[in-house]
Amino acid sequence: MNLKQNAKLWMEELMSRTEMKKVIVGCEPTSCYWFTFQKFLQEHDVQLVTVSPFTVNRSMELDDNCPEKRDLKDPKTIAQLVKDGRYSTSYLPSGVYAGIREVNVCRDRIMKQYVRLSNQIQGWLQKFFPEYFECYADWDSTSGLMLLK
Repeated sequence: MNLKQNAKLWMEELMSRTEMKKVIVGCEPTSCYWFTFQKFLQEHDVQLVTVSPFTVNRSMELDDNCPEKRDLKDPKTIAQLVKDGRYSTSYLPSGVYAGIREVNVCRDRIMKQYVRLSNQIQGWLQKFFPEYFECYADWDSTSGLMLLK
């Protein structure tokens, strides 16, 4: 048996032992590893809910008045937050919608880089060529860039 089959059997056994009809799995979504886990759970009609890392940390602080991060306490805290309904559901689009989301994320990243670099260039121009902005309204005007070359 592989890990996926064991997980499915474990969930079915847990549901029959507790006489429950549904399993909700909760996790703290750090990094990108939980995406594969969510895909597996979706294939087996199991809902995955996420708990914010900030909420987990704050809840642990309140429970034992200790701000230390200890991974041994995380599962218990996450389970308590899920039991109390303090979680959010995630929607992972598929097909065209997944592509649109990915393109949007890439565009946001590129725009942030553009703004950062644009501000950096404007700072250099103001430092080394203070008169540049008296002649040109925008740093990236065609004639201004030709002059700089």
